[in-house]
Amino acid sequence: ESINSKSMKFGIESYSLAPPISTIISLILFLGLYKIGKIILNFHFFKKTLKNISILNYQYISISILLLSLLFYPLVLFIKINSNIFQAFSIIILLFGLWHIKKKIKFFINFVKSSKKNIKNLNELILILFIFVYFLLSLGPITDADSLDYHLSVPIYILNHGLFPNDILWFHAAQAGLGEIPIIFGLVVGAEQFSGLIQFSGLISVLGVLKKNIHKIKNNKYLTKDFYLTLMFLSIPILIFLNSTAKPQLIYIGYTTLAFAITFFDTNKETKNIFFKYFFIILLLYVSFEGKFSFILSAFIIWLVSSFKILK
Repeated sequence: ESINSKSMKFGIESYSLAPPISTIISLILFLGLYKIGKIILNFHFFKKTLKNISILNYQYISISILLLSLLFYPLVLFIKINSNIFQAFSIIILLFGLWHIKKKIKFFINFVKSSKKNIKNLNELILILFIFVYFLLSLGPITDADSLDYHLSVPIYILNHGLFPNDILWFHAAQAGLGEIPIIFGLVVGAEQFSGLIQFSGLISVLGVLKKNIHKIKNNKYLTKDFYLTLMFLSIPILIFLNSTAKPQLIYIGYTTLAFAITFFDTNKETKNIFFKYFFIILLLYVSFEGKFSFILSAFIIWLVSSFKILK
């Protein structure tokens, strides 16, 4: 084999630094993806398309993950990838994160100082607390069986062997797909919590679509319908489980939600870039069911409707 067997390491403990350092590295990677996504969405087409259906900065991280997945998934499928390549890309993401972190610290300090102005009523405070609790959950250790069996073990196998496992006795490994690719970038630099933050970014992605498209009809001074609907979404019990695991599911819920919103909620009727928009929808749906095959039904329905609209 091209990779020396003596350099192979197995087990999550071999790819996780001490808890405080692992968490810090995970957060810097997270900020790095935010910065990369911000650069990507400066392109006119992406910015114009997503701005119509979502709050733009809620999508920065999920779009970065989309790009990384599409870039490395075919490489891992068809050729052997040395772990040094993954490590190099992770370091580049970390550098983007360090570049961005100074601004974010300054923003956080200013936000805390002006919190009375930012949090206008009880509704906003409740939503912020919900999101903060989900954020803390995503930083917890991975303990669920599925993640330990193959969502983390398959990325570790790829780091050791450069490709997906083909052992017929490891049944669950056959269920691994595109969703395991982003996790590699955290494990290769010892950031165990990065997989949880990936799922948290999916939650934020859906939230960005909700906040943009829910009509704000006020009932009285304090209560609005959009608050109730957003709170209903954040109160779904399964989100607690999905947000605290390495299961690549929330991020793909985010992608199918984006494709759904572009199909049904996009008010831009220009035909100039309509086929690029259609291609973007297909890309989001493809990544969703390649990451988790259970998304194929919802992806197929959204594709049918978007295809009908394009033809019309």
